[in-house]
Amino acid sequence: MGYNINSSPRIYPRFTRKSFPWGDAVSFIVQYQNDNTNYVPNNGMMSYEVQGVTHDHRYTVRARFGITHPRLDEFGPKVRDYSDDTFKPDSPMRRDRDYVLVERCPDTAFQPSLEDIDAMLQTLKPGVSR
Repeated sequence: MGYNINSSPRIYPRFTRKSFPWGDAVSFIVQYQNDNTNYVPNNGMMSYEVQGVTHDHRYTVRARFGITHPRLDEFGPKVRDYSDDTFKPDSPMRRDRDYVLVERCPDTAFQPSLEDIDAMLQTLKPGVSR
């Protein structure tokens, strides 16, 4: 999974503030898309992203992980697309069953689990070299 240089984020469910031994961060689930589509969460495009800063403000941390959920479709013809602004609170996308699933299911429902990813991020030591 590379960085999508000419793309923009489409969804931000599960926006959460986090504290780690190295600093503070936010985490969210996002899909980057290169066009004007607004696809519901799907296993072909979904990522878990953590962005933070160390306590001393010397380093930023950005980590991005491809994740899946067993009840979501792979990207393809079954994945619904909404033409509205998905950032509006009353957006039909936000009422879509797959969006609601991603927003409300336990962290352990994803593969890899968000808990396991966060546990790995706990071990980071920004600025420390061997």
